[in-house]
Amino acid sequence: MIRPRLSSACARRFTTKPDGPKPLMPPTPPPPPESRNLSLLQRFQTKLVREAEAIEEMRKNPTAPTAHPVFKYEAKLDARIKELERVEFERKAAGLKTKLGPVAMRMRSGLSGVLDSEKNELERQALLKEFGAKGQFDDLKEIARKGDKLWTAKETMTPSQTSPLVPNIPGKSLSGVETDIHTLIKGKRASLVTFAFTAMGEPHIKSYLQPFQTEFSNNPAVGIVQLNVEEDWAKKWALTLFTPWIRRKVPAEMHGNYLIHTGDISSERNRIGMGNRLLGWVHLVDASGSVRWSAHGPAKEGELKTLLESTRSLLSSSQ
Repeated sequence: MIRPRLSSACARRFTTKPDGPKPLMPPTPPPPPESRNLSLLQRFQTKLVREAEAIEEMRKNPTAPTAHPVFKYEAKLDARIKELERVEFERKAAGLKTKLGPVAMRMRSGLSGVLDSEKNELERQALLKEFGAKGQFDDLKEIARKGDKLWTAKETMTPSQTSPLVPNIPGKSLSGVETDIHTLIKGKRASLVTFAFTAMGEPHIKSYLQPFQTEFSNNPAVGIVQLNVEEDWAKKWALTLFTPWIRRKVPAEMHGNYLIHTGDISSERNRIGMGNRLLGWVHLVDASGSVRWSAHGPAKEGELKTLLESTRSLLSSSQ
């Protein structure tokens, strides 16, 4: 009887004895929580901390082969500055004049400003704060949900003892002068301070400003300060570009009290309740700089009545 010839692979399969049951392996420990479980802000902050630690480690050992060229240059420059200071000391001891000291100090301060880890850490914290801050999209959603009137202003003024001070925001007036809010309201018994962050808020402010000017425009004890603020660093150029157009639109007699400010004032505006940047905000400020009454959005008849009566009350009480 002729048996079929098996291939070598099949022969090994049928002739090899099983090795028996394999021993059980210990369970694999669960992996540590990955960065994807963290929020975007936490991942961003963790990455910044790792980078800062790596930079600080390289800075401690600038002579290492793996050190960054910037830190190698810093070490060489620091040695050069010390040599210049030594020469200056010797020249002064010999009664000779030299300018090497100021030059060396400018070199040192210029480089230390770039490589100062504490200063860079503060800048990183500011960026993180801005990164996690409430954006205009959130403001838009709030308006879509509640309308352009988030709440109605109070019918009475807040007592001066519990009123916050108006933030002293600096800016450049339409007259070209660098000044600030406190300088402009100094010596006034009552002042109306307005904030516009977008074009949407300008009609809101106008609805309060026109009746206020009609009533108190000829009273030297009453002041008006308007601020046009752009907090987004990417849009600063737009406000600068439109400044000539704003100057033509605002009456010439108000140019000195109309300030242009670019930069984040979120902490200052939140302190006095200006949450939504798409709306226009007005604040009645007394002689001590305290915010006694605030409103936002388009003016209501009752709010205008309260604004005018409160201003009269401040004028009479100051007298």
